[in-house]
Amino acid sequence: MLGVLRDTTTGLLTDPPQPTCDDVPRLVESARSAGMRVDVVDRLEHADELAAMVGRTVYQVVQAIRTVAGSEAMPSPSVTRT
Repeated sequence: MLGVLRDTTTGLLTDPPQPTCDDVPRLVESARSAGMRVDVVDRLEHADELAAMVGRTVYQVVQAIRTVAGSEAMPSPSVTRT
């Protein structure tokens, strides 16, 4: 595992990959596996063309919605539109 987290030449830590729009389906599946009812409306036609920072932000917004929806503060189903 350390070989993955460190540069093989310098031995310095490398940045772990950041989640993007491509990782949202996995996030949704993990919520469903935890028993949450999740409906997703994906309107991004060219998510693969988004800037990396925008893709990370989309992921973080969906993750925040999942967190709030999983709390007692929001017991009803959530719909996420991207």
